[in-house]
Amino acid sequence: MTTTRRTTKRQADSNGEKPPVPKRKPGARKAEILDVAGDLFHRSGFHNVGMDDIGEAAGVTGPALYFHFQSKTALLAAIMERLADELVDVDRVIGAAKGPADALHRLVEHQVEFALNQRELIAVWIRDERSMPLADQRQLRERQRYYVGRWVETLLAYNSELDPAEALSIVHGVFNFIASIAVSLSPPAVMKMIGTRSSIFRTRSNSSRPVVPGSITSSNRTSGLCLRRRLIFC
Repeated sequence: MTTTRRTTKRQADSNGEKPPVPKRKPGARKAEILDVAGDLFHRSGFHNVGMDDIGEAAGVTGPALYFHFQSKTALLAAIMERLADELVDVDRVIGAAKGPADALHRLVEHQVEFALNQRELIAVWIRDERSMPLADQRQLRERQRYYVGRWVETLLAYNSELDPAEALSIVHGVFNFIASIAVSLSPPAVMKMIGTRSSIFRTRSNSSRPVVPGSITSSNRTSGLCLRRRLIFC
């Protein structure tokens, strides 16, 4: 009978052998490159960063870098795709919601967390989106529209008296509000302003219609609410 012995680090050291090297998780190196590139794009600008800069910062050689990404624009597209994956995962956010009101609260909390935690990459998205190939830009905008659509569906389920155009206007207004305070305030201040479980969609005592910051109504159409140079959700 053959017995297999596993060499421990201490045994390997005593025998003069090198201990086994822990294996990387699949995709770990690629994720590290995306993190490094995203940081460089934010600090220096997409057009001021070269693949050599990214490789040096990530500790990989040119061939290894090009094994994962064929070009700098492909790398930017991958960063944006990963960011969009986090943003539009609506089913995870509201899957356990106990009705439309709870679903809205969860969506608001998700949007606040995203705006706070991804400030740097959101800035890259806004500034450098047009540096991506047109096909990638279209795909990214389709995912944005899907995300906005899920918000609108949830708001209409919460208040059936709203028409779709008004609901869309309100959703864009909420995005505007969250984005503006996330840029100018610290995370604790943002959460204090939003409030526990969020009061953005509170209702007036004599009306079932939601009230959002800035007295946003159906008269403030999307074009007026969507600050295209500041928001990524329009």
